[in-house]
Amino acid sequence: MLRRPVESGQYTAGALAKACRRLGIARSTRRTGNALDISGWNIHDTESIDEPRLLSTVRHMPECAQVTELRTPPWVEETQNPYDSWAWVGVPVHPFPRWMRCTRCSWLAPVDYQEFALEVNRYRPDRSYWYHDKCHGLRPHVVPTRFMVACSSGHLDDFPWAAYVHRGGPCPDGSMVLELREAGQANRAADV
Repeated sequence: MLRRPVESGQYTAGALAKACRRLGIARSTRRTGNALDISGWNIHDTESIDEPRLLSTVRHMPECAQVTELRTPPWVEETQNPYDSWAWVGVPVHPFPRWMRCTRCSWLAPVDYQEFALEVNRYRPDRSYWYHDKCHGLRPHVVPTRFMVACSSGHLDDFPWAAYVHRGGPCPDGSMVLELREAGQANRAADV
């Protein structure tokens, strides 16, 4: 497939949506994550972005002074076959925040805890979801917790739930059964 770089000022919202379709970050509250290291990207599956003002702004950040160009996330045109090579092109993501809450029983735990499982839809990856595998014989969805911590530089991390509940100490019996109950639907801290 022949591609041309997107020229300055022509990177529309539609083009951005097409370029980022495989990113898989924060499409809904059930599927959030952050992009992992970009060193594994195949540069042939990306496009150059000609936005001099954005590149200049990026270069003014001390840790990004060496950036020479901006590129789109990897993307390849889809075919009807979900097993073709296009299905393996994209941006690897990791669930974030890692702490999830069951929508039925309010159980709170890290996503990699043995009680949670990922239902993968190979034909529609955007419909894949995490669920609580052993919740009263059901499979209710789990959602990311609404609380994170951030440093003054803007770095995000999971809220330290176990340390907070046990005032910095370890869980006394090692079971770490936590619940996060929400009283309202208004996204207010007072409802938790």
